[in-house]
Amino acid sequence: MSTLTSTTSTTRPTLGAGDVGKSYFETDSNKVLVWDGTGWNEWNADLVLTPGFNNNYSVALAGDDDYVEVGDVSGLTGTSFSISAWFYLTGTPSNESIFGAGSSTSDRIWLQVRDTNTIRFGSLGNGDDFDLPSGTFSTNTWYHVVGVINGTSKEVFLDGTSLGTDTISNLTGTNGNNVIIGGLYSPGPFGSLTPYQGILDEVAVFSTALSSTDVSSIYNSGTPTDLTSFSPVGWWRMGEDDSGTGTTVTDQGSGGNDGTLTNGAAFSTTTP
Repeated sequence: MSTLTSTTSTTRPTLGAGDVGKSYFETDSNKVLVWDGTGWNEWNADLVLTPGFNNNYSVALAGDDDYVEVGDVSGLTGTSFSISAWFYLTGTPSNESIFGAGSSTSDRIWLQVRDTNTIRFGSLGNGDDFDLPSGTFSTNTWYHVVGVINGTSKEVFLDGTSLGTDTISNLTGTNGNNVIIGGLYSPGPFGSLTPYQGILDEVAVFSTALSSTDVSSIYNSGTPTDLTSFSPVGWWRMGEDDSGTGTTVTDQGSGGNDGTLTNGAAFSTTTP
């Protein structure tokens, strides 16, 4: 009789596609873990299977007028919140809007890949650039970005590492209006859309300021993970919970703000 190797929930090994079937006993949760090639299948003490976390779908955007329409998100109306997203560029970036919200210049929030080496995290009509410390963005490569507002301070993280901080003031109660994933509307009678060209996945909004430790855990060394323990108010898995079909992106956060694929936005099987 063989004995399973022991691990814990915080020391689970990193496995790959070639490790299908490897099994461990998790001492702190009393579960048997079996690796299925992409995630852990968990058998509890009653031998009931809890499927592992899988990520099979994303949303592809052409960079013209397609986006995911979300509506109003209450978690963005306070003075502390965070926005997280995985992004994949398919062309040279130029103001690629990952996330946009707000109804006028004075209350907008946006997260953009401004150019080949800059993230822009803006609010209240004031955009601040956060430069990559070295190198430039590559096309056809997944990155993880988090923008954090904490009172009068804002910070941007790329792939788990802080790009810097800046100040912010006078957040209003309307910042959570008209949320768009993959775009940002400019206000005014002839307002236009600043779109996103590429692929987006696992976009989430939190009504709290994530810590650097939180961000590192969410980045998870480059592999999306279950965000339930971080209590997102909005979590759009881009088809994972909708079988990659239809035009609805179900909100897996607490807010119930389902998204709608608009103007040709489409599910994709290219994922982090």
